Amino acid sequence: MRRPGSDIVDLDWFKPVNDTFGHAAGDRVLLQVRGILEKACRNSDVLVRWGGDEFLVVGRNADVHALEAVPERIRALIEETAFDLGDGQVAHLTCSIGFTTNPVFGRSPHILTLEQVVALADGALYIAKKTAGRNAWVGLLGSEKTTLEALLRSLRVDPDQIIQEGRLEVRASKDLANADAPADRAPFAKSGAREPTERTP
Repeated sequence: MRRPGSDIVDLDWFKPVNDTFGHAAGDRVLLQVRGILEKACRNSDVLVRWGGDEFLVVGRNADVHALEAVPERIRALIEETAFDLGDGQVAHLTCSIGFTTNPVFGRSPHILTLEQVVALADGALYIAKKTAGRNAWVGLLGSEKTTLEALLRSLRVDPDQIIQEGRLEVRASKDLANADAPADRAPFAKSGAREPTERTP
């Protein structure tokens, strides 16, 4: 079965790059991220800069049984990349990704507006950051328990309630029940000597 899939990609700890190394370095990172996304996505996918450090990927005719392939490919490529900040500086970053499909298939197919699709994917992104602890992807998909009422409600409630209510299928790259708590600081530190940054253990 195939259906359009939508992924929101958000860089973890991008703001400290701008704050520590300047906006020119941040712009260099975003250009490199765009290149990674173009490499990870299919030619039929639509890639949009969604504002700040977020990107929206709309996959056309995605295989529902392989929806995790693109977000995992993106996550892995960003994690393994040493981002060139200029002046001999590099940074190692990660990303969090939320995704869903449109229509959302429950007891019947539910077609959403673009605003609703993005809201649902954003709820999945929230779970990836806050519950999975970043460097993760989470998908919110329809199941036999998904009614239109439950789907519309999921757009209004706290994303954590989506998991608790069980009205949507939650797919994740980590075990959400045993995921590490989110880190409280960026994975790199400012280098006064302007040497390449290193990831902390």
